[in-house]
Order: sequence, then C-alpha cells, then structure tokens
Amino acid sequence: MVVRALLVVTYWLVVFSLHAQYIEIGINVIPSVSYRFPGDNPGNNPRVATIQLAERPIHSFDFGIDIKKEINTRFKIGSGVFYSQKGFGNTNLPGTFDNQNLNPANSIDFVQDYLEVPFFINYKVVDHKKFETYPIFGMINAVILNSNINVAIKSGEISEEDLRMLKKPYLLNNRIYNWGFLLGWGLSLKADEKTAVGIELQSKALLTPLHDTFFAANRYLNSVGVGFRFVRKL
Repeated sequence: MVVRALLVVTYWLVVFSLHAQYIEIGINVIPSVSYRFPGDNPGNNPRVATIQLAERPIHSFDFGIDIKKEINTRFKIGSGVFYSQKGFGNTNLPGTFDNQNLNPANSIDFVQDYLEVPFFINYKVVDHKKFETYPIFGMINAVILNSNINVAIKSGEISEEDLRMLKKPYLLNNRIYNWGFLLGWGLSLKADEKTAVGIELQSKALLTPLHDTFFAANRYLNSVGVGFRFVRKL
C-alpha cells in the first residue's frame, strides 16, 4: 500500500509538472484538535459508557506540501503529501482498564501518525484581485506510520507492570491503508501575481475503524484544524 500511495503521488506530480506555468505549490502548517466518534452505541453497558465518556480530544499537528492546478476560472484540483497526527486521550484509567489500583490523576493519549495523500477540489466563490475564498472537497488516502500510547503521570508513581498494561492499546488499527474525507474553507491573500498567504479551516475524518479490544466496538478518528499556507505560483 505504501508503494501504491507513492506511485499515485508521483503520477500527479508528473502530470502537474507538464503544465508548470498553471500550478501553485503550497507549504502547509496545520495545528489541530483530534478526537474520535464512536461507531457503536454503548447501550445499557455501564463500562462501555464509562470508557467512552472518559475519552477526550487532544492537540495534534499536520504539515506538508500541496500542489493545485487551475482547470478553469473557478475550479482547482489538487493533491499533496502530508504528515498527519490523529488520536484522542483517556482520563479515567481505573474505569477503562478495570483496575482500581491505577491513579485516577494520570491519563493516556492514543496517537496515530500517518503519511497522508489527499485529492481535492477548490471552487472559488470570490475571486478578487487581492484575495479569493473557496470551499474544499476531497478524499484522504492515509498510510499508518506509527501508533503510540503516551502515558501522562501527573501524580505519584506507576509500576512497570501497570505501565506495560497502559502502553498496550485497547484500540487496534490492523490496516496499513486508511481512507476518509476532507472538507474545509479557505482564504488566500495575494501579495503579488505569484505569491500568496492563506488560511484554511479543515475537517478530516477517517472512515476505516479502530477496533475496541474490550467490547468489539469501533472508533473513527477525526480532526479539525486551522492551516497556514505559503503559496508560490509557477
């Protein structure tokens, strides 16, 4: 799957480079907040409800390069390569792991790192000589790079046995390739004919599930962020 993703990116880079005078390259930095939405209703199971209520958003971070090409005066198509983080935290370790010896002041963050290749369309709603605004519609192709459990020890000490238990994720992603959708809205301010800076509000959601090893339930990761772009037209 990694090879396939790289081949797809290479193909689009070659296609765009054949018409370099019509493309723009953007450097993107996207601080965001990531969370999950459950795929299963906890029903009348109190422990499932306890676990899901303990899960909270975390701060995450994306960065990368995109390439956009105008296909007419209103539409642009684009792709790129991004490093992307997604995940969430859990603040009720005794209830989640059914172990009352765990310190309730401590918490864990479940963090997934992805190599992300989006394909998207922009439609210029406003095209002024000094700025333009546009919605963003697209899909995400994401190859998982790493999966981490970060344990935050805020009070007391923790045994090696408990630490190993907390480091073992109760949510599993058994898929290397993941996919989802991208929605957003952008504003680009034109410094001159070839240079611009912009802001994009982006919402991303992966539609490949994380499997809950406790209750055979699923979670789906999502993030919302504000991207800062530096753009150069070629």
